[in-house]
Amino acid sequence: MKTRPLLSGKGSERKTDRSEAFIDAVLAIAITLPVLDLKLPSPDAGKLLAAEYAMLGTQYISYALSFIVIGFYWTYSHFSGKLWRKTDHGFNLLTLLFLGAVSVTPFPVRPFIEHIHDPVNAQTGAAVYAWTLTAPAVMWTLRWFYGVRRGLLNPHLAENFIAKTSLKYGASAGACICGAIVATFWEWRIGIAIVGLITFSYVIPPIAPTYRAGQEPETDIEEADEDN
Repeated sequence: MKTRPLLSGKGSERKTDRSEAFIDAVLAIAITLPVLDLKLPSPDAGKLLAAEYAMLGTQYISYALSFIVIGFYWTYSHFSGKLWRKTDHGFNLLTLLFLGAVSVTPFPVRPFIEHIHDPVNAQTGAAVYAWTLTAPAVMWTLRWFYGVRRGLLNPHLAENFIAKTSLKYGASAGACICGAIVATFWEWRIGIAIVGLITFSYVIPPIAPTYRAGQEPETDIEEADEDN
């Protein structure tokens, strides 16, 4: 008698449209929340408003970094929608963990920025931020490898594309983990630079999907489940 995997099974498989809509909704909320941390300047009589705005520099930097990081993951999530044919229970659970990891990325930004010149607390701030940036990269990679193993990808995708993408995601997550370890136990500047470089590398467009011979989509923007 065949047994179904604990976290998946034919009964839990669905198309990707609801999953994509949920991801978009969560990230849309997450990307707007950091603006709530911006405080209006309230200068006392005789003080320059420009000077008060200048004093809010850490808030602006924190907001910008938070917006950019969440935005990067949204763009990759938006692109990956055309790669998946279906989801299952385990994949959805990993999606939730990924969204939770992305949503919390704004939390440690401001403490890190405010203590960057503090010799006592700089390493702690950098380490927490490095691990917070590492978490979504790791969850994204685990989600990818789970989906590949479970056969959730568009079956028309070429094997070399899947291999290249797997290598890219695995290497990125591994580099982030190494950077976070360096930031925690050695030199935080080097560690946060490694994690930051990997995170900001997401500005580079993803690898363009390639397909098996004779199974290419009719248009470049054809979604994975249109030919179901």
